Amino acid sequence: MLVQERKSKYKHKITMTPSTAGSEHRNIKEWCEKTYGPGGRRNRWRFGWTDKSDTYYFKSGKDAMLFSLRWSK
Repeated sequence: MLVQERKSKYKHKITMTPSTAGSEHRNIKEWCEKTYGPGGRRNRWRFGWTDKSDTYYFKSGKDAMLFSLRWSK
């Protein structure tokens, strides 16, 4: 898991490694929806992916910290 702070509306970027993200992807997204509400470009959090990793973006540092604590291994 890689956590970065950015100059963006979504200041906090968390990148999940393929071994973590692939098997738990559905569980992670369901948890985010229950915890933060719907995801998307105009909401509190959003999700993106590449061939190599899943990436979660958060507006709030508190939300990013809670996510990191819940899903870090």
